[in-house]
Amino acid sequence: MDTTENAVARAKQLVESGQYAAALPVLRAHLDDHPEDAQAWHRLAGALIGADDWPAAIEAADRALAIEPDNGIAYRMRAVADLSLQRWPDLRDDARQAVRLRPDDVEALTLLAFGLIQADRDTAQARTLLRQARKLDPGHPAVRRLDQHFGPAWIRPLLLAGPAFGVAGFALLAGLLAFSPSRTGELEHLVWTAIAALGLALLPLLATIGGRYEGIAPRPAAVIAAAVAGAVAAGVGMGVIVGLAGQALAVAGVGLVLALLIALRLLVRRRAT
Repeated sequence: MDTTENAVARAKQLVESGQYAAALPVLRAHLDDHPEDAQAWHRLAGALIGADDWPAAIEAADRALAIEPDNGIAYRMRAVADLSLQRWPDLRDDARQAVRLRPDDVEALTLLAFGLIQADRDTAQARTLLRQARKLDPGHPAVRRLDQHFGPAWIRPLLLAGPAFGVAGFALLAGLLAFSPSRTGELEHLVWTAIAALGLALLPLLATIGGRYEGIAPRPAAVIAAAVAGAVAAGVGMGVIVGLAGQALAVAGVGLVLALLIALRLLVRRRAT
């Protein structure tokens, strides 16, 4: 029969080779005889994560931490399960504890970075953690995954362009329907201006297809400022095309209402998280 050390070591080898199902009975049999083995509990959490049983993995990590509160690996295992279950505040908090206890744990650093992105929209601190993890192990799979979430430098301005062009396009269309300019060429100019603005607003959607850049959403204040800028641009555009201040102000007002709706939506989303 395996000794305590051999049983846990054997289970570790099975997990590292991807044989999660085979590791589970080894660890469970061992824990039946040694229920106070914190290391075995966090190994069980890792095997359950590999088997896609994330709630059970959290329970196993909880058992490890109840026995050994400073078990950094157990915190990291629980953070991985939090990630799979999209429990963003829990991911952030568990990963923070894992990093506190194991500052050079590359996976814990990247988990904390992603938790800060999802729970707090704190991309600045996440980038700092990514740089730290990259220095420790630039080829680590977790580092490469987080790199993909940040994407190239031009993505963030593109995402900000979406609300700006969207508000401008919708406001111009509203003005077109309300005022129907009749002078030669004005209607055509407004139609094509609105279509171009709405078309440009689709670019951020194309940039986020597949969720590739879901972790780099700009700060809410920047999104609101971009939407307000779109409202102002729509009003100026209407004024230039039709030469009437009243219509220009009305279109800008429609745009500002849209910007306010965007701001309210962001506020509700932030409170929900």
